[in-house]
Amino acid sequence: MGLPLRRLNALDDQLTDAEIISRVLSGDSRAFEDLMRRHNERVYRAVRSRVQNEADVEEVMQRAYIAAFRALGEFEGRARFSTWLVRIALNETSRVLRPRGPRLVASEEEGQLPGQVTGGEDPERAAHFAQMATLLEQAVDRLPDALRTAFVLRAVQGESTREVARTLGISQVAVRVRVHRARQQVTRRLRDVAGGAVEEMFRFYAPRCDRVVSRVLAKIESPSAIDS
Repeated sequence: MGLPLRRLNALDDQLTDAEIISRVLSGDSRAFEDLMRRHNERVYRAVRSRVQNEADVEEVMQRAYIAAFRALGEFEGRARFSTWLVRIALNETSRVLRPRGPRLVASEEEGQLPGQVTGGEDPERAAHFAQMATLLEQAVDRLPDALRTAFVLRAVQGESTREVARTLGISQVAVRVRVHRARQQVTRRLRDVAGGAVEEMFRFYAPRCDRVVSRVLAKIESPSAIDS
């Protein structure tokens, strides 16, 4: 039975990556969990930009973290730790993809978004945002590998052009060109998809309609409410 996981607390969150790395290298291997939690989304997005099967994404992330842990003493701090970590993750992605072909087969759950709608959100609005996010993911998945990774790191993850260039080992000009081309292709694909769905835009969906009708009927049936 493994050790129980712990969440980042306020103190841990105030520590820099370098301070946590120092703890790990001093023998506190459990502190590596803090680094993983801090950079999980960044690593996930980078790997997901090249791997479509969610199970394989998790496998690559696990391999990347193990490789990073083993090589942690070699991290010299010349680049940000997140850049170094993402570079390792992309290298692990290449190792997994190489024997299987240029791209992994998409999983049956592709297009589904993780997470649940909280009680405070409008379920209709959340559903349509999720649908739009799915369309975006599908459009990005169709990009060539080089464009997709640059786009995800720069536009989705929010890395600077300089950091993306360091991560991918290309010039900043090349990053800008790839991101620009990716934006053009994503926009074009979304326009093609939306072209056949214009009639569905700004629809007054049934639950919202029911609420309005119900409230109006309540006003009509209560003269005092109308006068108020």
